[in-house]
Amino acid sequence: MVYLFLWASVMAIPSAALPVSAHRDCADCPELVRIAQAPPARPRDKPIAWASKYETTWAEYLQAVVDAGCASPQLLFGGLADPADESLHDRVAVTGVSIEDAECYASWLTNKTGKHYRLPTSSEWEAIARAGVTTAYPWGDELGFNNAFVIGAYDWKRFEIPNFLGPRSPSNIQVVGQLRPNANGMYDVIGNATELTSTLPSLVAACGDTAKCQRVVARGARVSQRSRLSDIVMVGVQQRDAGVGFRLVRE
Repeated sequence: MVYLFLWASVMAIPSAALPVSAHRDCADCPELVRIAQAPPARPRDKPIAWASKYETTWAEYLQAVVDAGCASPQLLFGGLADPADESLHDRVAVTGVSIEDAECYASWLTNKTGKHYRLPTSSEWEAIARAGVTTAYPWGDELGFNNAFVIGAYDWKRFEIPNFLGPRSPSNIQVVGQLRPNANGMYDVIGNATELTSTLPSLVAACGDTAKCQRVVARGARVSQRSRLSDIVMVGVQQRDAGVGFRLVRE
């Protein structure tokens, strides 16, 4: 019976998503996967050798808060997370961070390892998230069920919200890596946290406060959306949203 269960588990994952080369540059660094399946993005985009296997977690980001003075994530009701709170040092995808916070984390990793970490551009994100497919989602043209943490599209009784009554409450962001990955071995490219990119749109609506009006492109459906791989959303450059996080790439 054990052998049958293991075989069924393997067969449930598309063959393109089976073992992918993974690597860490340091004990505190995020786990990376080698990008093997990604069509070229825009010509001016630099080649990406590695990408974060998971969305950046609270444990990973809070280490940069402690070591490098990066800003603490914004909690849902306006307060800042306490990096000394051990209950926050977990594998839930970090949210409540701005693009500046993500760049601080990337700089910390770059200085720590001597490797160049950064946010992907919007086109780079789509290329590595697609991993060679042309469908709406990494697994096909339908969202389906239990493929992504999108409200109404997964079994909430099976995947309970972690630390529901803790300081992040009532966040519905999940622990990373619980559902199947794309063909590059990247988890949660659809669902869970929306992911920041480094791309700023060329046109921004007129506004009295230029800094507050500036937007950045984010990709991947958040838990409350049903976005496809091609869809984009705009978030404020200074905004720290409870549904927005990030993952990094490494050249």
